[in-house]
Amino acid sequence: MTVCKPEQRTRTVTYCELKQEQRTCTVNYTVCVPEERTRTYNVCVPIQVEKEIQVQVCQMVQQTRTCQVYRPACGGCCTGCGS
Repeated sequence: MTVCKPEQRTRTVTYCELKQEQRTCTVNYTVCVPEERTRTYNVCVPIQVEKEIQVQVCQMVQQTRTCQVYRPACGGCCTGCGS
C-alpha cells in the first residue's frame, strides 16, 4: 500500500510586478508670443507753401482799324469767272 504524507518544499519563482513611479524629463517646445516693435524711418510729406512769383500777363485791347478792301467789278464773284 502507498501512503501519502504532506511535504513542504520551497522554490524560487520569477514574476513581474507593476508599480507606479514618477519620472521627470525635459521637453523643448516653442511658444508663440505676440511682440510689438517700433521702427523709425524717413518719408516725404507734401506741405503747402505760399510763394510770390513773377508772371507775364497779356491783355487784349479793343482797337478799331480802317483798311481798304478790293472789290472786283464783276459783282463780287470770286469763283474765277475770268471777266
